[in-house]
Amino acid sequence: MWALAARLKDGSIAVRRGAACALGKMGPKAGEAVPALIETLQDIDRDIRVAAASSLGDIGPAASTAVPHLGRAVKDAEAAVRRSAASALGGIGPAAKAAVPDLIEALKDKDEYTRSSAAEALGRIGPVASTAIPGLIAALQDESVWVRRSAAYALAEIGLAQAQVP
Repeated sequence: MWALAARLKDGSIAVRRGAACALGKMGPKAGEAVPALIETLQDIDRDIRVAAASSLGDIGPAASTAVPHLGRAVKDAEAAVRRSAASALGGIGPAAKAAVPDLIEALKDKDEYTRSSAAEALGRIGPVASTAIPGLIAALQDESVWVRRSAAYALAEIGLAQAQVP
């Protein structure tokens, strides 16, 4: 695992991307590589930032120290990075509660797939994301069917008993 983590600083974009993806495939076993993946969220290459975020989500709750960094990545200039960061927060689950405000903000992103990923992530975070209920209810009216579907899923996962859906 350490050999892969060291490759996150390789001069080759292909090697860095491959290392990030391989660490994600290891899942929670790659927990010790979380600091290196957090650093990789700042890579100059968009696809490597996407791979790093995705891998952090695949590591799951063991990547909880990445939550503030992923919350910032939800605001990346690149939509693909924003989507991947949102999904990663969902992969971390309830331990990503601190990023709920970032995901609520992402429900208004200009990219429909980022909005959808944010809604789905809120659902995966679960009941501890109950402060997102008003934003998710509003997202039920989104122009995108994908956002509406993800918002409905999230409301069900957070708990319909808590939501007053019109």
